[in-house]
Amino acid sequence: MGSNRLLRIMAAVMLVVPAACAHSSTQHSAQESAVTRIVHLTDADRYVPATLTIHVGDVVRWVNDSHEVHTVTDLPSKAAYREDASLPPGAEPFNSGYLKPGTSYEHRFTVPGRYTYFCIPHESLGMVGSVMVLSADQGSTASGPSHLSTTTAPARSLRANPALFPSPVYVTLQRTGAIEAFPSERVFTGFPQAHYISSSPHGRLLLISGFQNGDAYVADARSGRKIATVHIGGLLQGVKIDPSGRYGFVVDASAGTVAVLALHPVHLLRRIPVGKVPHNVIFAPDDSRAYVTIQGGRALTVIDMRSLALRRTIPLPQVNGPHNLDIDPSGTTVWIRSHAHPQTDGEVAMVDLRSGNIVHLQHVGLYHGGIDVRPLTPYVFTADIGGDTLDVLDRTTLAIVKRLVVGTGPHGVRVSPNGAWVYVTDTRANRLVVVDAKTLRIVQSIPVAGENPFWLAVVGNE
Repeated sequence: MGSNRLLRIMAAVMLVVPAACAHSSTQHSAQESAVTRIVHLTDADRYVPATLTIHVGDVVRWVNDSHEVHTVTDLPSKAAYREDASLPPGAEPFNSGYLKPGTSYEHRFTVPGRYTYFCIPHESLGMVGSVMVLSADQGSTASGPSHLSTTTAPARSLRANPALFPSPVYVTLQRTGAIEAFPSERVFTGFPQAHYISSSPHGRLLLISGFQNGDAYVADARSGRKIATVHIGGLLQGVKIDPSGRYGFVVDASAGTVAVLALHPVHLLRRIPVGKVPHNVIFAPDDSRAYVTIQGGRALTVIDMRSLALRRTIPLPQVNGPHNLDIDPSGTTVWIRSHAHPQTDGEVAMVDLRSGNIVHLQHVGLYHGGIDVRPLTPYVFTADIGGDTLDVLDRTTLAIVKRLVVGTGPHGVRVSPNGAWVYVTDTRANRLVVVDAKTLRIVQSIPVAGENPFWLAVVGNE
């Protein structure tokens, strides 16, 4: 009896041990097959990549590479839009809390299905991501939404639609020291502190100010090759190439002058004193005069283009810091955007150049911004870098027609030459926004390839 019992025990052990070993091997294999995928949180208020396909047991790690606070949130109760937060049945919601720059958050996915998550402070700016989790028996080619991608390369999810760019558009990326061309999205590097930009009448040359380094750059618009760097000194602001293509004007705010560059060949021709803290410049359509806003003196100065000398000064006592400006095709009216204090409404003034009188004055968005008027549209467009809107004004009465939310820190504003599209640079969201000039709706929001898109030049609209 004792020997038989021993044999039965030994047989049972032989049966159990292989099964236990097989189970242990399966667990070990599953752990080895699990992977960790990385998603970057960017200054452009995007998850990169925005979509992932993984398997059950895999981990996603979100890394905040930006200078902002972000979240990774899949809590339907926190979403402003229902479709921005979704979970498969049986899955637990997750939320990273506020992630400071340089920190990260991980989540292991144990339930198959589609997850959609968002960033609490930037949901309205489109910061939404998704993860498709496949079960163990599904391959990487399992059926699912066709737009999902498994790449982890930091490629931008949105690309410029060529139909929205009837002529080339160039955007300065100030913190990156570069220029991005649209719709090709080519990036021209080697332009430190690229600030304001202007294109020549035929689109062959670009003139760029270097903001605080005192340098002005002339570049080939097609290749991005830097032709010349002219050190002017001081704090540089607006730049403009005149309608003849002979001269480039560069505003030196700290010196109170406009530097005149000859462009063929490039050299500094002269400096014209214009007043205290000048900011930007525009040319009369017939190239007979140039107008410079005097931000520190509440005035508009007029330069004679034949003599390249100051002709007269138009006082604007009601305008708090004349900033950016545009002119009508007849050369008789200018619209001026003011530079208000932070958290204070700015103004748009409509000025009759013949009398020097302010015809209309309208309060607009916070702080300051660009302004543009085109003859093919009935509107004045102006941005507010202190807020998130593009103000659309009636060009005759300056009544506000619409206030369109376009993103954080909008500044540069330009209309396409055919009057169909409005381009707006979002300095904090790092995007170029395209607005339909008729419906006044956003048609595309394009992440740029660098930081702080400040100003833009549109060939055919200078």
